[in-house]
Amino acid sequence: MRKWSAWIVFLLTLTLPFCKSKKNTEVRVELKNGVKYVYNPDKPIKGKIPLQLKEILKINLEEIGGVVLSYPGSVARDSMGNIFVTDGKTYKVYKINTKGKLLKSFMKKGEGPGEFKFFPRLYIRGNKLMVASYQKLAEFDLEGNLIKEWKFEKTYPRLLPLKENLVLGGFLKFSKEKGVMPEKEIILMSPEGNNQRLIFKSKSTGRLFIKVGKYTFSVSTNPFIIPDVIWAYNPASDMIYLAESDKYKIYVKDIEGNTRMVIEREYTKVPFTPQDKEKVMSKLQKMPEKFLNALRKNLPDQLCALSSIYATPSGYILARSVKAYNKFDFDVFSPQGKFMYTLELPEGIDFEWVLFPYNGIISTVKEDDDTYYYIEYKVKNLNEVFGK
Repeated sequence: MRKWSAWIVFLLTLTLPFCKSKKNTEVRVELKNGVKYVYNPDKPIKGKIPLQLKEILKINLEEIGGVVLSYPGSVARDSMGNIFVTDGKTYKVYKINTKGKLLKSFMKKGEGPGEFKFFPRLYIRGNKLMVASYQKLAEFDLEGNLIKEWKFEKTYPRLLPLKENLVLGGFLKFSKEKGVMPEKEIILMSPEGNNQRLIFKSKSTGRLFIKVGKYTFSVSTNPFIIPDVIWAYNPASDMIYLAESDKYKIYVKDIEGNTRMVIEREYTKVPFTPQDKEKVMSKLQKMPEKFLNALRKNLPDQLCALSSIYATPSGYILARSVKAYNKFDFDVFSPQGKFMYTLELPEGIDFEWVLFPYNGIISTVKEDDDTYYYIEYKVKNLNEVFGK
């Protein structure tokens, strides 16, 4: 089974002007203990704005320089336009240029130096490629040479490299009491695991615990189904963004972990219909029937508010809000925390995973006729949409 259906890297440097609207008088701002709270209505100030895109590049990612990938895993793009993609099965990293030429291949699945036992994610930080997994973080130069790596005693379901010598880690903390759900702790720390600072704590763990007979199973799924902590990082401002996916509430923190702003938006909870639940169950038909019945009973009756959040270098926040099962909007908030507008996406495009480091380019990995392609689009109405 394919591990994912579409990776999207939304590559833009945005300078979005904020214009006050007389029509919207419901935005409320309060200051509490030095923290700015912004309460937004359910409708954006400027309504919906469509994106007009022109395809400028398309590369087959399943056959790179004669190498056939199992499927693309994680994707990143450097400032020169070079693309880094992992094979989702072997964890090998392939570096290709904008013409689809294979430039380098490095890394592999394993436990040695520069190797990863669990699924790795790629991040570009300046002129370095950072690779993160459950208990390991590695730093490579852009030619694929290993510079250094770090191992962690705790198992972090996800690690997010920030600036140099600083990492964000999500850690599940289990209670000694039976039947008590674990908490997810978001910890700011050095790559060595020192100087740990707890900056966020939540009962939203991204896991559903179900009991089948005398056994308890932990089921992990998408954050728009099972509540989880979602996050983003803006390297340009060193700001961190955190939210519990079942609440429309975004915490904006500085690099020290201090809360600077809290953004809320009114929203109506979306039902998780029996028909939609069966779509989830259909992907698990190989599991035992007792397990499937228990899972079916324990799935929530409502979907979460958010699927993911992202930040632009200019400080704008994008929230991928849930409209229905596998249907999403992209809500755009100004650096001041005000709900400005919703992006109207072209048919067939969904910004599932986005970054904003480059001028006016949307870069996406999507499946077409059972083949994965890397595609770049130029935003035709950049001035109208983003006021650049």
